[in-house]
Amino acid sequence: MSHFKTTNYNIYFEDFDRLVKYKGYVTGGGRMYHQAVAEFLDFLEKKDKFALETDINRETMVAYYEHLITRPGKKGNTLAQNTIKHHMFGLRLFFDMLLEMEVLDSVPYIPKFTRGHTTEPDILDQNEIRELYQLCKNARERAFLSAVYGCALRRSEVSSLNLEDLRYHDSYLIVRKGKGSKRREVPLSKKVKTDLYNYIKYSRPKILRKTNSNTRSLFVNDEGHRMNGQAHYRVLNRIIKRSENEELLEKNITLHSLRRSIATHLVDNGADIYFVKSFLGHVEINTSQLYAIRRRKKMRL
Repeated sequence: MSHFKTTNYNIYFEDFDRLVKYKGYVTGGGRMYHQAVAEFLDFLEKKDKFALETDINRETMVAYYEHLITRPGKKGNTLAQNTIKHHMFGLRLFFDMLLEMEVLDSVPYIPKFTRGHTTEPDILDQNEIRELYQLCKNARERAFLSAVYGCALRRSEVSSLNLEDLRYHDSYLIVRKGKGSKRREVPLSKKVKTDLYNYIKYSRPKILRKTNSNTRSLFVNDEGHRMNGQAHYRVLNRIIKRSENEELLEKNITLHSLRRSIATHLVDNGADIYFVKSFLGHVEINTSQLYAIRRRKKMRL
């Protein structure tokens, strides 16, 4: 079962073969996970990387992921998303084995994957984003779009915003507790500032006067209470359903779609990857790089 020039690679591959058989992992005719590991080791050899304990790191994994999602498959097209997910799961099994063998001190960064079929949120182009804004019927809806799309906020982040988190005159918004409890400051464009200002100055006070509410929540419902994630989803769905654009209506659009959309638009317009990382509140630069990598794949298609 010698596949590789590097002796240790052959040893580890044989160990992995025994592990897969012992664990009963079978998919793709029983060889998909083997093929995943074989392709990865072959990739390392071509890059003159022969020491797994030092050469498997975040940079290597991001480079390999870019190779994987852009290389042609058997029919000439790039690999299907489900194939890539199985591939990444096979590598995770391999890395766990190396960890047990103490070849690795820790499991390296692996781009997110899930097993089986999943439906990912669609990314909207800039014309579709403009259409959503045009479909808004009031200042609250426009401010909501500007917070989720224009500020790239996660569902929990937009739900937890308070008035004092908006530093209007300094042109930024504070996310006090993002993913991993990380605080960040999000810059506000002129358009986003205008939308938020109109909502806070005119629309929000009317709602609070009707309900005798004194909440500090930035986004409030018609009863004067803080809007939660489900309420924001309902707002987004109401906006979308007003469209007569069949392509837009058929898309799987979620709050996360808007966040992914602006990340893609920033990359398309040449934004520095470190700015994108800071803007989205990513802990690792690798997470932001994946937007650029996936975008390059789509542009090749």
